[in-house]
Amino acid sequence: METQTNNYVDAIAAAPRPRILVADDEEPLLRLLEAKFVRAGFDVATALDGQEAWEKAVDCAPDLVLTDYRMPGVDGLDLCRRLLARPETRGVPVLVMTSPWCKIGEQFRQMANVVELIEKPPRPGDLIARARQLVAGRSA
Repeated sequence: METQTNNYVDAIAAAPRPRILVADDEEPLLRLLEAKFVRAGFDVATALDGQEAWEKAVDCAPDLVLTDYRMPGVDGLDLCRRLLARPETRGVPVLVMTSPWCKIGEQFRQMANVVELIEKPPRPGDLIARARQLVAGRSA
């Protein structure tokens, strides 16, 4: 019986962890989300702005992107456009965090890769549940 248990544990440990890219210029929130997603079993790449997020998306091939809308330089909308324009990242689902007063929602709803707008501050447990759902849907 112990051999079966060890084989099961080894199989779980060897299974690829879903990769998420989290981009937000508010570093405390970014670090909180990073810690929560790591604890939930994700490999996490982080970026403090849209340009860095774009570069990491190309390098690490995430299964999911979670981005803030308002960031210096390349904002979340531009990041979504760039992801759509590149065949390798076109199919990556994106969750976009926005402030409650932000009225940019309609532009994001027209982006094929944006699956949901999330009001800030996000609830990490809800984000993790949604992320798991989206990643599972991609691998199915």
